[in-house]
Amino acid sequence: TGSPVGPFGAYDAVGLRTIYNIIEEQKGDDPDFKPFLEKVRKMLDEGKTGSDAGHGFYDYPNPRYKDEDFLKA
Repeated sequence: TGSPVGPFGAYDAVGLRTIYNIIEEQKGDDPDFKPFLEKVRKMLDEGKTGSDAGHGFYDYPNPRYKDEDFLKA
């Protein structure tokens, strides 16, 4: 998408509870989304709710995607 934070950084910014609720509502019965929903549910249970909490898919205030070598193999 060209986003400087990528999809998971965007999820963290929006908040994982919001992402979970939207996907559960729209795709909750779709088995292709079940692993993602389970992963996000586990993160929520651990208090990893996104950038506002300091933890989500990345740790804040210095998320890994800001590292210069993040996308280097």
